[in-house]
Parts: sequence; C-alpha cells; structure tokens
Amino acid sequence: MKIIHRDLKPQNILIDKEVIKLCDFGEALQIHPTNNNLQIAGTPLYMAPETVFESQYGDKADVWSLGIVLYELATGKTPYYSCEITKLREFIKNEPIFFPPNLSPKFKHLLSGMLSKDPSSRFDWMQVKNHPFFHK
Repeated sequence: MKIIHRDLKPQNILIDKEVIKLCDFGEALQIHPTNNNLQIAGTPLYMAPETVFESQYGDKADVWSLGIVLYELATGKTPYYSCEITKLREFIKNEPIFFPPNLSPKFKHLLSGMLSKDPSSRFDWMQVKNHPFFHK
C-alpha cells in the first residue's frame, strides 16, 4: 500500500532534535493500481511538473516536493517563483533549475535526482534514503 501526501512543504514538516514528522494529511491519498486519475492537489510552489499539468502521477510527486523543500532550506528560496500561477506553471515546465555553486557535489546530485522533471528519471524513495549525501 502506497500513500502519497500531495502537500509536502515546510509548513507540513515538523522537526525536533531527533525526529522528523509530517502533518496535515488533508490531501493524502492511498494509491490504488486501478486509480491513475488523481486530481491536482497541493501548494503550487512545491508541486511536481506532472501534478501541475494534471498528468498521471504517483509517489514520485512527493519526492519532487521534498526536493523543493531541501533546495529552499539550502538556498533560502524555491527554484521557481511567481505570484501568477500561469507563469509559475510555465517556469516549472520549461525552466531548468539553477544550482548555486556553493552546494556540495553530493547534495547537488541528490537534488538533481529528486528534481528531475521526468518522473521516470526521478529518484524513488529508496534512492533518496540510500543516497550518499545521508551516509558518511
């Protein structure tokens, strides 16, 4: 059974010294193999390209969202921003992500894998969990 959160963003991630918890599961859904027509949900700044454009999506949309959160934590801003949703959608669809030169190679590799616009090329959760960035 896979469950997707569909609204990962800083406001929905609680961090303590030793524990990280997710909250606000109002948009969460269990993925059923027969249900590929999931509706758009989430906060646009953190939504994966396939979600923004209402294509079929799965748990890799959450990988994208967490990648955006990590990018924001490292740089102080999201890679795409606009007050107009149509412009934001175009940025997400067409603009490459700029990675500041001060990011470590391991962290940049992690973000690149999490923020691949093509979900079939994007890291899955096991690749994120096992990434060298998280292991010495």
